[in-house]
Amino acid sequence: MLRGFRDFAPNTLRGVLLNGISQAMYPFYRAVAEQAGLRVYGFLPPVPEAVVPSRHLGLLAADEVSGLQGKLDRLADAAEQGVDLDGLLALARSAPPLTGESARPVPAVDRPVRIAVARDRAFCFYYAENLDILRTLGAELIEFSPLTDEKLPRAVDGLYLGGGYPELHAAKLAANCTMRDSVRAAVQGGLPTVAECGGFLYLHRTLNGCPMAGVLDADARMTEKLQPFGYVTLTAQRDNLLCCAGETLRAHEFHYAQSDDAGYAFRAEKPNGRAWDCIHASETLYAGFPHLYFGAAAPVAENFVRKCAEWRDRR
Repeated sequence: MLRGFRDFAPNTLRGVLLNGISQAMYPFYRAVAEQAGLRVYGFLPPVPEAVVPSRHLGLLAADEVSGLQGKLDRLADAAEQGVDLDGLLALARSAPPLTGESARPVPAVDRPVRIAVARDRAFCFYYAENLDILRTLGAELIEFSPLTDEKLPRAVDGLYLGGGYPELHAAKLAANCTMRDSVRAAVQGGLPTVAECGGFLYLHRTLNGCPMAGVLDADARMTEKLQPFGYVTLTAQRDNLLCCAGETLRAHEFHYAQSDDAGYAFRAEKPNGRAWDCIHASETLYAGFPHLYFGAAAPVAENFVRKCAEWRDRR
């Protein structure tokens, strides 16, 4: 396998770390790796006391992991004992400068826009860089909780409903009627809105029979089977909040949910050619299962922020 990584295509592979092996077996695996002409920078053994629990999506938010700092400390101890840290630092210092220029976003608006961002135990999946890009483009991000807050923050110009675990908190989300009413009125009133996966589920009429915001005339339910999973290319079928018809976006899906109506505004295609329709979209809405990465499509975030500015200027 190491020879395959080394020889399949030109690369910058210089060494390996051996993960999940015991100290007793390390010399054996090190010798095998060195036969492939690669330097071995040590090993990390199994550390049972550092195991992080998982659930149906394999993910727990950091604030849900009991004793997280202690687990990290145990992993650090294992790294100090088994990893050639000095060698890794020397390797890093030997790397040549990066070539090429990455496009750095610049403010897209003349004055800040206020975007409400759902952030609690039900909505906790965000790419940190997505939020950083929105800030750089001129957004002030106002966090709120669909679980506990009474309504959306005041005077916001946009709404970002990220992924998470709304199915684990569906009863509490349903009980917060004033928030559901606030979100429904705002989105149906034209507030620029991006809703990804868990946020998309929240916009349904119901989730597992529990009332949600009711923006979309559709019901959603959790299944026992992983639904479309992995990287996809999205092709817009019509002009919308984030892009124009015919433009493509890279995205990722990872969920067990099904919807009566997943939308038809985009066509999703996997590398193997499998394709399907998805996403509800309009001039003011993007709502669907796929998660977007703004770093790979800066105009998407710019379009969102500019549309928020248009809303602000009409308020």
